[in-house]
Amino acid sequence: MRRSNHESGYMLVGVLLAITVVAIVGTSLVTLSVNAVKTSSSERDNQAVYYIAEAGLTYLENEFEKAVSEIYDSDDIKTEEAFFKQVEKLDFVPERYDTFERVQDFQPFAELEVEKIADEKAAYKLISTGNLDGENRRVSHIIQVGWNDKYEEVASGEYQLPPFAVFTSGQFTMSNGTINGDIGTISEKVNAINFPSGGPTLIGDIYVPYGHRDFVNQSANEGNSEIKKINEDFKMPQLPIFPDIPDYYCPDDVTISTSPSNKYNVIKNCNLRVDNWIVRDSNYKLDMNENMKFNEIKFDSNYKLEIDVKDQNRIIVVNHLNMQNGHMELGGSGNLTIFVKDKITFGSGSTINNLGDISRLNLYYKGLNRLELAGSQKIYGSLFAERANLHLTGSGGIYGNIFTGGEEMKMAGGSDIQAQIILAPNAKVTMLAGGAIKGKIMSKEFNNSGGANVTLKEPFIINGPISPSALGSSGENGGSGATSGPGASDIIETGASPSLTKGKVREESK
Repeated sequence: MRRSNHESGYMLVGVLLAITVVAIVGTSLVTLSVNAVKTSSSERDNQAVYYIAEAGLTYLENEFEKAVSEIYDSDDIKTEEAFFKQVEKLDFVPERYDTFERVQDFQPFAELEVEKIADEKAAYKLISTGNLDGENRRVSHIIQVGWNDKYEEVASGEYQLPPFAVFTSGQFTMSNGTINGDIGTISEKVNAINFPSGGPTLIGDIYVPYGHRDFVNQSANEGNSEIKKINEDFKMPQLPIFPDIPDYYCPDDVTISTSPSNKYNVIKNCNLRVDNWIVRDSNYKLDMNENMKFNEIKFDSNYKLEIDVKDQNRIIVVNHLNMQNGHMELGGSGNLTIFVKDKITFGSGSTINNLGDISRLNLYYKGLNRLELAGSQKIYGSLFAERANLHLTGSGGIYGNIFTGGEEMKMAGGSDIQAQIILAPNAKVTMLAGGAIKGKIMSKEFNNSGGANVTLKEPFIINGPISPSALGSSGENGGSGATSGPGASDIIETGASPSLTKGKVREESK
């Protein structure tokens, strides 16, 4: 049967509509498929950049922990205060971490940041921003730094302070002079106690390990002292840990005057200057209503300055204590501690706390330059030199206890020391051409080749931080005995490490 033209037209239209529908559906499917691929690729990149950021954060955390541990492990860090002071100064940030495989022509990387959290002690925000060809994600977490004690005191039993005029861990040699009191050594070398020649005088006994005579040569010792066995428990005391030097504010500038036309800045730019006649004529004194620090304290022209601590215990920290020519006097009833960071200079007949109460002054010297006292230069107070050598000549003198970690201590001329104890466990103490010590010397080595005198006695009793009580011992006994301080202890390392408390990893908005 023959179709009409109208029917053929309708069929053609239907076919065209079907083709159009198929084309539209096909195009839509292709579009959907392409979009799905793009979405999948974008999601993959987005996830990958998160992993990059996370890896950077892990790296930053490890580097931060290393930096904090290096501070903690430093020999200079002994206390919590010193540790946090250095952590606050921590200025380390590895800015970039990019140990990733390249993606086509792009090198993925993470940008790293460390932010100090205000108003919180040693709390930091570690931040890592991952970057992959323009795609970024940012993660962070909080880390809190904590302190664990590096050292602890453990009971060491009954600690005995050797009761000798001179006690050494090494060689003792004496060819002149006089020692009034017993002497001893823990050295087991032949002739560890040696009187080789000259005219030395020992008024006392000699104590050596096992009472062994081979350890003693006293051919030149008049009277040939009795050789006895030293107490096996005796050992060379170790110095206490040198204290951390605190930090304070410089005082404001101070102008003094004797008239409207005669003015002088006694304190200027963190320097205390006692080197002008106006300081003398104005009767200026330094009122210490708080602890202070200075770059330099300078005395000149034989001027005096009273430092009035009132009834408080005060501290001065100074880089250079420059006593060219002058006198520092201590007023009030409290105590004064002076920390010298770099240098002590003595000249002319300068004095510190001249004829004052020695128990009220403690002088700590951290510098490496040799400390020299000559002429009539004198210190009335106790001295702790962390590593500096000490020389006294002329009529220089120290009236107070002496702790020194230096390797050399020399006395000559009419120099004079009066102390409960001179503790120099690393030093060779040499007395040349005179000099006198009243007290007790404990050193690595001792050599008296001049006309110097050592007399075992306790000219005063101090129980402060530079004294036998700081070693866990006090007092005197005869040759083979000793007294022991209650609560004696040893300082040992705990093997601890700093603590790092970590918060949860969080993603931050871009």
